[in-house]
Amino acid sequence: MKFIKTTFLLFLAITFCSALAPVYGQKIENYSGLEGFTTTSNIEILDDFSQTEGLIKIGDAFSKARGATAFSAINNLNRRAKRKLLEEATVRGASHVFITKGFPDDGIGLTTIFIGRLFTYQAIFYKSEDKVLSENQVKNILSGHRFVNTQNMSTNRNAFNANHIRIGSGKLFTIDENAELSTRKGKIYLTTKSPKPIGIIKADEFEIIGINENHILLSQELVPDKKYRAFLMKKDAK
Repeated sequence: MKFIKTTFLLFLAITFCSALAPVYGQKIENYSGLEGFTTTSNIEILDDFSQTEGLIKIGDAFSKARGATAFSAINNLNRRAKRKLLEEATVRGASHVFITKGFPDDGIGLTTIFIGRLFTYQAIFYKSEDKVLSENQVKNILSGHRFVNTQNMSTNRNAFNANHIRIGSGKLFTIDENAELSTRKGKIYLTTKSPKPIGIIKADEFEIIGINENHILLSQELVPDKKYRAFLMKKDAK
């Protein structure tokens, strides 16, 4: 009996690990060919507020990178803070980033000595008009098909960098033509509804930030002003 129980637990562990595994192939941040979506390397950093004219504002952003000691190289912290900023911009569907402030911590105070040097950025995310999608585009792609979740990219302003996960069993999260679509301020939102054990209907809302014939890229704010996640949905071959 003990052997059977151990074998069963091992099977569950293997199943879970195969369902959630690191991404070794093409990551969401590099996923080209999605209409409306800008890969991380192609996001444009703006130097002047006048360059935001004609762009659609997505929202404010904040990024920080802290070194292990007071003597951590500020250039490395700068690169990491900027990288985190661009990763969040990717997950939120931005094509342009206007950095409003950058704060290098050059002091050697008690805080710096005990918890390390800090570099922070404040910014505003924007999307160009040519990246705006329409409900009809999404409806045509969803019509008669089901899409399953195959990969996620998550950002957390308190984490070291973005987290990429491959979903081995994408059918844990699916969308189809029954999902509700709505448009607000140039953004398209998709709402899914699922029943809970106590009889209450749970509604989850996602922004659609990229599409092509076989994929839909969703974005969701998990924790306000802190955690965001992008969901890559792939057409189910059935």
